[in-house]
Amino acid sequence: PPQACSQVRELMARQAFRHRLVSGFPDGVAVAAKTGTLPGLHMEAGVIRYPDGGLYAVAVFARSRELTASRTEVDAAIGATARIAVDFLRSAGL
Repeated sequence: PPQACSQVRELMARQAFRHRLVSGFPDGVAVAAKTGTLPGLHMEAGVIRYPDGGLYAVAVFARSRELTASRTEVDAAIGATARIAVDFLRSAGL
C-alpha cells in the first residue's frame, strides 16, 4: 500500500551513509537508500525523488578486486552510475 511504501522511504531517508547514491544527485533531489557492503562487494538500493514528482527505484551493485570495505572511488562510481541511469529514464519521459 502507498502508506507502507512511504514509511519505508522515510526510514531509508535516514541513511547515515550519504556517499553512494546520494553523491550522484544535486541538492533538491531526495534520496532514500540502504547501503550493503561485503568484502569486495559494494551496493546500494533506493528511491530517487525529483522536485517535479519524478520517482525512480535504483539499485547499483559493484565488485572490486580488493576486499576492503571502504572504497571511495567505488562509492562515487555508484552515485554516478545511478545518475546516468535516472537521467536516461528522465530524458526518455519514463
